[in-house]
Amino acid sequence: MLLLLLLLLLLLVHGLLLLMLLRCIVLIMSEALMCRRLVDHCHLGTIHFRLRQRLNHKLSLLRLLLWSRLVLLVCLQLLQLLMLRTMLLLLLL
Repeated sequence: MLLLLLLLLLLLVHGLLLLMLLRCIVLIMSEALMCRRLVDHCHLGTIHFRLRQRLNHKLSLLRLLLWSRLVLLVCLQLLQLLMLRTMLLLLLL
């Protein structure tokens, strides 16, 4: 009974991690669209040079943060899958 409850808890955590992973992917895609728009405006010359430098710096920091979060979530997801497999093997024994 306790193993079954642990398995259900692991499945819940697995689902939450998957939702966080999907959210991070959506954030990275929206950040890519924002970069594309910024580049379009820069080509039109509507953004001042210093403002463009600050925006590029902030966007690069945001990109680094999002990609590091994505890598962390993928690692957590793999660890969670390993734990789920172990729990299922324990239930089958």
